[in-house]
Amino acid sequence: MTPAWVRKLRSKTGLSKMAFARSVGCNASSIARWETGKLKPGDKYAPRLLELAAEHNVAPPPEPKWTTDLEKELEAEMARIGL
Repeated sequence: MTPAWVRKLRSKTGLSKMAFARSVGCNASSIARWETGKLKPGDKYAPRLLELAAEHNVAPPPEPKWTTDLEKELEAEMARIGL
């Protein structure tokens, strides 16, 4: 879940950080950190965030690019060492 996606979701809900946090089950400072990218939402919050997204017609979050890049790097390193 990217910071931009979390911001978009909260914007679509029309909720303040405090109200959005209550809806998700965390605190407003966590929402602020998620929206700036200083912290990623934990797995505990993903189901509720996706539920809110569905309720407000927000597309699911994009897959993070770093996952794909990390997988490519891992494959290249494994090939380099002969695994």
